[in-house]
Amino acid sequence: TGLGLAICKDLAELMEGSIGVDSELGQGSKFWLEIPFEVPPKKLRIISSNLDTEVVSSSHWRILVAEDNKVNQKMAVAMLNRMGHEAVVVENGQQALDELVNGDSKYDLVLMDVQMPVMDGNEATRQIRAKGMSYEKLPIVGLTADYRSADENYYRDIGMNDCIGKPVRMQELK
Repeated sequence: TGLGLAICKDLAELMEGSIGVDSELGQGSKFWLEIPFEVPPKKLRIISSNLDTEVVSSSHWRILVAEDNKVNQKMAVAMLNRMGHEAVVVENGQQALDELVNGDSKYDLVLMDVQMPVMDGNEATRQIRAKGMSYEKLPIVGLTADYRSADENYYRDIGMNDCIGKPVRMQELK
């Protein structure tokens, strides 16, 4: 029925790849799939006592990822690595605030989940801005599964530069 190929095409495009067919009458058909893969990363520091340390390469930007969901953490890190950035993961807003205020590292960007335990991303953002970290010097992009463009002003008012919906897509991060 061709349904399987349509599903394969959707999956290939979701992975930023492509699928196709080359066919010649009397010669046969060749189906192909191209999906970009990357070399495994080298080093990632995860600030948490209950997570396994993974490895990520450091490069272009240093990005703090505040996300409590382990699957979302891994997805964000994989996308950021693929773009050549270094990622540091924390599990809640309090850890993000502590890392930014007390940590030894400078960050170029914060990806902040809006709903997290201990301290949510909204409160963490308010406190980060109250500590004098400006929109220009430290951009904060909110991440939420409940994003509506009508809420854009709310997120900006609390101190986020932008907010994007989950699941996060590579194109949105670029």
